[in-house]
Amino acid sequence: MTKKLALLAFLLSPAVLVAVAMPGCAKPCNDLWAMCGQCSDPDAVRQCREVVNRADDDACSAAMESLETACVGSGGGSGSGGSGGSTGACQNGQTLCDGQCVSLNADADYCGSCVNPCADNLVCAAGQCVGVCPAALPTQCPETFGCVNTDTDPLNCGGCAAVCTEGQVCSQGLCADACDPESATPTECNGGCVNLATDLLNCGQCDNTCSPAEFCSVGSCASECADGLTPCCGACVDTDSDPTHCGACADCDAEPLCSGAEPLCSLGACTDECAPGLSECAGACVDLNTDAANCGFCGTVCGGGTVCANGACSSSGCPTGQTQCGSSCVEPNSDPSNCGECGNVCDDVCNLGSCQGACTGGMEDCNGACIDTQSDPKHCGACGNACGSGLVCQGDGQTASCVGSCDSNFTDCDGACVSLQDHVSHCGSCGNSCGDANICTADSCNGGECSNPSGGGSCNDGNSCTEDSCDPKDGCIYTAYTQTEIESLCQQLEDMDPTKGCVFCDTYGALCNNSAVPDVTNPGTCSIIDPNSPHKTTCYLCTTQAPYGCDLGETADCTDQP
Repeated sequence: MTKKLALLAFLLSPAVLVAVAMPGCAKPCNDLWAMCGQCSDPDAVRQCREVVNRADDDACSAAMESLETACVGSGGGSGSGGSGGSTGACQNGQTLCDGQCVSLNADADYCGSCVNPCADNLVCAAGQCVGVCPAALPTQCPETFGCVNTDTDPLNCGGCAAVCTEGQVCSQGLCADACDPESATPTECNGGCVNLATDLLNCGQCDNTCSPAEFCSVGSCASECADGLTPCCGACVDTDSDPTHCGACADCDAEPLCSGAEPLCSLGACTDECAPGLSECAGACVDLNTDAANCGFCGTVCGGGTVCANGACSSSGCPTGQTQCGSSCVEPNSDPSNCGECGNVCDDVCNLGSCQGACTGGMEDCNGACIDTQSDPKHCGACGNACGSGLVCQGDGQTASCVGSCDSNFTDCDGACVSLQDHVSHCGSCGNSCGDANICTADSCNGGECSNPSGGGSCNDGNSCTEDSCDPKDGCIYTAYTQTEIESLCQQLEDMDPTKGCVFCDTYGALCNNSAVPDVTNPGTCSIIDPNSPHKTTCYLCTTQAPYGCDLGETADCTDQP
């Protein structure tokens, strides 16, 4: 690695090598060592480091006072994060180190600090020396041996060393006059247009840098992605709504999965319009009431431990009836991505906190969520028909509309006008759901108390050849009898009639064609059990002992039935 000549010459001097390797220097000399990197005057830099190398606490303290003006003075502060440098007149988040403007996030000579060069076999990523570039900063630039994102870095916009002119920003790999507020990267941080929900260097807010080993998950640095999000190319994304990774992670160098005539991602599929109840934010179809990356408005990120509750970032947790999953407040009674519990994804619908094949009890299927459109303020009267601020949803059993307040015999439960006496999701009190995640029970609310009688889910399919049962979580189970079970019931299996059960031959060879033989009481006699049926669907009783023949033309062994 080719280091910058001034620093390289200094570091190779024996005196400095001793100082660099010296462990546990006293605080005065440590503080002076950090100040050395802030000096823009070469003479001050030399004098500063000579004092540090003497490791004399008194000398270091005295030098701090004499060099403070020269090294800090009008330099504009100590830079970001105590880097031991000055931002001074530097642009785009750079720091003044040894008289030059550098990026402490992506310069191996000044990695995280003006006095922290990386070893020859390491590169600088997010201000730390690492072996390889992380997926979130995938491009290694040879000029600085730093890891960058060329989509957002104004010093490497679209490619290494491609610097945007003063006053411009880097937006999606192109220099522009300003960030596009309608794009996926609407926020300007140090000359780059970023997404605060996912940007490793600006996580939740500008200059909040995560470790290269971490993710920026909904505006917070974390070791893994939040519930419901998938790590794709170093970012935590929602594959239900992300147009680049719609339905599944795409190749990191590929074009977005959703484009052209279907540029939007809605419920994990590319489309030309969002599903009812969802709003478009830069190609992503999201629920502004719960999406912590677009809370209330596109691009509003709930970071710093806050959650998105009913379209607003909140530090006081989720309201009654909702559960915190990651940074979002969801309704486990109906959310098909968090049904009953965080991360429980339904194949079909979420009904009262359990995954089922279809909605029941008058609920309507709204994007996989079973909703009472008679009272839900986000789906009032119809899926996606949301009531505005200050309005509630009042239904009369037939229709529902958004009004100013609930009728006198109804209770306002977060905008839903319900009767606490019989509402299965608000039984006795707001948010008290009768759903018990057992789909074999018929959940109901009577007199303000939940009733969950067993056997509510019928599994009778009318097929007597299957053994029906109801699994509390998975629903109806239809198990066909085994060959051994059938033979024990029917002795000699010929066929199975789904509506009548086992069709069999007795010991004298009664051959049947899709009709049941209730009993064989007259062996040795050729008789028609059901004379009113056509021959091909009638069961005959024939002897297997020749030379006895049937009176309808069959052979003795009944192999020649009409």
